[in-house]
Amino acid sequence: MKRVKTARPSSRTGTLSRRKFLAGSAAAGLTLWLPRHARGSEVWGDLHPESWPGTGGNALPTGGYKVLEIFAYGGLSPWETFYVDDDSWRAQRGFFDSLRDACRPDVPVTQSFGDLGTRVQLGWPTSPLWFRSGVVDNSLINRMRVVVLRHDLLPHEAAIPFSLTGLALGNPRQAGSAAVIGRRAMALAPDRFPASCVLMPDRGAASDNFVAAASVGQLDPAAAPLVLTVGGDGGLSALLSRGGDDARAASRDRLAAAYAGSYEARLTVGPDRLRSANFDQYEVIRQQLGQASGLATMLEGIDLGVADEAACSGAGASAPALDSSGAAIQAATGLLNQENGPRYVGVVDIGFELFGGAGYDSHFNNHLAVGRDFYRALEVLEQEIAGGTLDLDDTMVVLSTEFGRTPHIGLEGDAGRDHWPFGYVSVLLGGPVGRGGVPAQGYVGRIGGDGRAVADDSYTPADLRAAIYMAAGLNPLQPSEVFSIGDLSSNAREGSRVDEVALQNLAGKFFGV
Repeated sequence: MKRVKTARPSSRTGTLSRRKFLAGSAAAGLTLWLPRHARGSEVWGDLHPESWPGTGGNALPTGGYKVLEIFAYGGLSPWETFYVDDDSWRAQRGFFDSLRDACRPDVPVTQSFGDLGTRVQLGWPTSPLWFRSGVVDNSLINRMRVVVLRHDLLPHEAAIPFSLTGLALGNPRQAGSAAVIGRRAMALAPDRFPASCVLMPDRGAASDNFVAAASVGQLDPAAAPLVLTVGGDGGLSALLSRGGDDARAASRDRLAAAYAGSYEARLTVGPDRLRSANFDQYEVIRQQLGQASGLATMLEGIDLGVADEAACSGAGASAPALDSSGAAIQAATGLLNQENGPRYVGVVDIGFELFGGAGYDSHFNNHLAVGRDFYRALEVLEQEIAGGTLDLDDTMVVLSTEFGRTPHIGLEGDAGRDHWPFGYVSVLLGGPVGRGGVPAQGYVGRIGGDGRAVADDSYTPADLRAAIYMAAGLNPLQPSEVFSIGDLSSNAREGSRVDEVALQNLAGKFFGV
């Protein structure tokens, strides 16, 4: 058995790192990592000042921006949303026109966007971001960048973790953005709790690996996010109360401490304790149970329940339906507004209805997945912005997905599209984009007429993740547990092999700073 030098538990030496605290069970849908103790002057993930080219209004704020990510699980079609590039909407115009006529006839069919002119536009399912109070309003899309991405992984099981981490399955560094940004937040404020969160759906195909959103990779395990299930707390409140008997809980804690100390002595040889990941996890569960009451207080104002809501109901859609999107986004903004709360919240969005196992996996009825489900997600997002719950001056919104859908109608069902990783989009809204007051709307990259991303003008999931980390105020290339410069595409770094130059190029392309 390999021996490693590890810090002794805080009950004996006071130097235990922040590690995992599991409060509940799989039914409760909760995985929780609590604040570790400060480690001297360590500041993990510092971004070199020369890496960020913006100054004045484009300067990166101290600590970076908070991040809200909405991951359209299943694969969002770009052709009717953020990359409408032909009049027929890639042979689905009729379906979408019928849905619009039934649901939002006052919304224009398309909206001009960015520097590609009239050839590429936004489709009406994205209209909550540009048709506000009954008129076209550019205030949000002036702070929006649409990024063209590409990869070659067709199965959900491989594409989802690649898109959520920027690294392929099997790479030991494969960590989700929640862990990376949470790790940086902990370095700046060791008492922050929780540093990051992921909101998972209570439905969907778990085998699709969307749990990669909470993966840690080679980071300190203390960086793992708080994971909550949207769709009911599964008895979480009762678990956090620890039975409501403080006296008995204290007695049990003392007994557990005695047993833990005895067991740890058996793992210790000379000055060193043998590596035991399971014991480390147990120790923090035991030692950090005192944080349960604080978590319960934080969650008092967060509603994880999913209610039936009226949905866009034309063209055969059913309404009302379970509004998972709305519940998750509202809970996410509530978490981001917590004092000393998370710097990153990720939402795995399944929309109103599961199509073939995932909300946006639209092998049939693509117009409902996009024109009803995704429209609703953006509608709730805009409501949170308009209501002041979500401030784009301190939070960047990321709209992501594992791949797009085919530019032609699929063969598996009515009006459907199949998997298409060869040219699709993600969206960056707010944060550094247009922060200085100058419109920054535009496309980052291009997709050709064949539906494939243009090779010398498109990007990869690693490029997108690295840019997100920069906006969050950390260097994605140092330390090495996250990315190395070789993980970025040549397009993103413009061929540079110098970290600072590559990151300047990345910030300029993705944020326009």
